[in-house]
Order: sequence, then C-alpha cells, then structure tokens
Amino acid sequence: MESLEKIKRLPLIIMSIMTIMSFANLFGFNISEVVIPLGVVFFFINKAVEKELFKDSGLDIKSVRTDLKNKKIWYWIALPFIMDAICISISLLFLPEYIEFETIRAGSFVPIELSISSFILFFVFALGEEIAWRAFFQNQLNKVMPIVPVLIISSLLFSFGHYKEGNIFVVA
Repeated sequence: MESLEKIKRLPLIIMSIMTIMSFANLFGFNISEVVIPLGVVFFFINKAVEKELFKDSGLDIKSVRTDLKNKKIWYWIALPFIMDAICISISLLFLPEYIEFETIRAGSFVPIELSISSFILFFVFALGEEIAWRAFFQNQLNKVMPIVPVLIISSLLFSFGHYKEGNIFVVA
C-alpha cells in the first residue's frame, strides 16, 4: 500500500474507475467509451497539478517539427498502418468474419464510409485512447510497478474495453 501512495488519491480513483468501466463490457454494459474522455481530462489535470512539462509527453506542439525530422519516428508512424494492412489481409484470407465483426463494432460509434469526417473521428478516438491509456493510466501505474507488468495490465484493460459479444474465435 505504501507504493500506491506514490500515486496521488485523485489519479488512483480515476484509474480505478477506468478499470471498472473496462470490465463493464464483459457484463454487457457498453460504457467503456467514457474511459477515453475521463482519462484525457485527468491526463491534463494531472499534468497541471504535478506541474509537469508536455515536452516528454509527445503532445508538445513546439517539438513536432523537430521530432518529424528524426527518421526513426517515421517507422513508428508507419508501423500501425502496416500492421493493419497485414491483419486485414490475413483476415480476408483466413477469417472474413473478423472484417464484418470489426465493421459492425466500429460502425456503432463512427460511420465506416471513407470520408474526411470519419478519418478525423477515428484519429480523435485513437489519440484520445492513447492519451487516456498510455499517457495517463500507464504512466501513473508505472510510478508503482515495473514497466512489463504495467504494459500487460494496461493492454488487458484496453482490450476488455473493446470487447464485444460474438464468435469467441473472431472476438479473440
């Protein structure tokens, strides 16, 4: 319990709420989307309270130009697109039900048709999830635990928050 004291009370409460909301999907309550704005808001509140700089958070607008000059960053920007293309290709070949499942799942909160507005919505949701789970939850938990268990815990909770009922093989 002493190590949990390294995380201030309010972030600990918010992290607990995020955890509970992630598990809610497993019981048929579709409230996990609330985790995103909750985590984002408390990321910024926590930054202000702890008087931390945005420089190392990846959200410093002033450093974007410098960061984009680093060739390694382009690998990390391209990697999710490459992995998505690989996953879609494998799914089309071996598990076409997965594509239908994801279309229905994602389409429940963002229109699937390719448009600028749907691209922006996906970008906003993805950025919000990253801020909520990686920048807030993961960083707070990393104050009291080593990085490997923190990555496993935050990834599992993130996964539970995306769970939807369906063919267990497709869902997994």
